[in-house]
Amino acid sequence: MYRRITAQRREVLRMDIEERQDRIAQLVRTRKKVKALALSEMFDVSVETIRKDLLDLQDRGVLVRVHGGAQVRPGGQESAYERRRSVNTAAKEAIAALAAHTLEDGATVYLDYGTTTYALAVALVSANRRLTVFTNALPIANLLAQSETIETVVLGGLLRRNERSLYGPLAEQALGSIYLDAGFFGCAGLHARAGVTNHHGMEGATSRLAMSHCRNVIVLADGDKLDVIATNKIADLDQIDMLFTNATPSPELDEALEAAEVAVVTTEEQTDGLS
Repeated sequence: MYRRITAQRREVLRMDIEERQDRIAQLVRTRKKVKALALSEMFDVSVETIRKDLLDLQDRGVLVRVHGGAQVRPGGQESAYERRRSVNTAAKEAIAALAAHTLEDGATVYLDYGTTTYALAVALVSANRRLTVFTNALPIANLLAQSETIETVVLGGLLRRNERSLYGPLAEQALGSIYLDAGFFGCAGLHARAGVTNHHGMEGATSRLAMSHCRNVIVLADGDKLDVIATNKIADLDQIDMLFTNATPSPELDEALEAAEVAVVTTEEQTDGLS
């Protein structure tokens, strides 16, 4: 039977896994319950693909799978991490795509907790990269578990529920015995004088130790984080090697980054270079 392909349907057909899962999460929040068969027809994918999407979303704590579909999680509130994942999505994906190219197959990598580092994990899984990845973020670990080419090592530690990240003495003990080729870190703020800052003090201590055990320290920060100071200092600018961002740093920050010999890569420059 012939079915007319509308512009809206073509947009759905181009949808990648992450965007589809975000749409499913929105539907669950709105409707409270969804059916796998209806979702497969809506997104024009197999029921088995939808089941995998629902399993991923359940692992992230967004919903609960039930017979034939899924429903909103009891207590129904998404975590702070889930809310932040839906902010500046395009910028985070662009930053992640650039950062992924810095890694060679066989590298040992640390992915710190955060939503831009999650976007990097998505890029690495999609590209079938051959890496060994250490992480303190359960959402990232759950995502990496889908890959047959990435070896994943999860740190122990105390669980920060709203971020689903691990920190504290056990995490630091695990980090103390490993040295890695590269570490990727998000932040809440990047400032000319304050350096790299974040919100959670004890989690920040875990990030600082991880940085000291990475040969290359790389910060991923969208434009909203530039010229911002959060509560807890993670690192001085001269302790990081590269910054990937989607925005041009302010003159003051740019001067400080240059003085600290931080290599800055922006998605704006890459786009200009292709035009």
